[in-house]
Amino acid sequence: MSTLVKTLQRPLPPVKTAYAVYFGAVMLILGMLIGPYIVPEREASSHIGMGVDHSDHLTHDHTGGHGLLNVPAGAAPEVRLTARRDDILGWNILLETANFRFAPEAVNGAHVPGHGHGHIYVNGEKIARLYGPAYHLSDLGPGEHVITVTLNANDHSIYAVDGEEISASVTVGGPLS
Repeated sequence: MSTLVKTLQRPLPPVKTAYAVYFGAVMLILGMLIGPYIVPEREASSHIGMGVDHSDHLTHDHTGGHGLLNVPAGAAPEVRLTARRDDILGWNILLETANFRFAPEAVNGAHVPGHGHGHIYVNGEKIARLYGPAYHLSDLGPGEHVITVTLNANDHSIYAVDGEEISASVTVGGPLS
């Protein structure tokens, strides 16, 4: 048997738990630091702080090919959005909804009136789905940023009334208060 095969067949020395935790934490932090720079180019524009100009957010189409789901005004879901600066980093996004229930268990399923999830956008670019009324956004970088949330049915279509999407927006950023 070759020396290489014998070497590979030897059992590994025991690793202390503290070293394993430390190594795991270092790898996690390293991945978080370099991850945004190694995403495929087609996804890079959806990452915040990558130098993409999003100044056209007011005309950006949030439907993403999913279309609008028009509902009667009286039964339409409602959403209110607030953003609070996090004491450590970023922003805490809080939603208040009416006539709407977050239903993460039914995502990609059939439409159930008043059920679904949200989509969150920063400067017109979708960054995540929302399966509940709270979300933490990491540091968005300098300047002002427009955060928008749409309410979406299980099939991802955007709830709308008379062709107008049901959404809420808030502008954040600038100097610390």
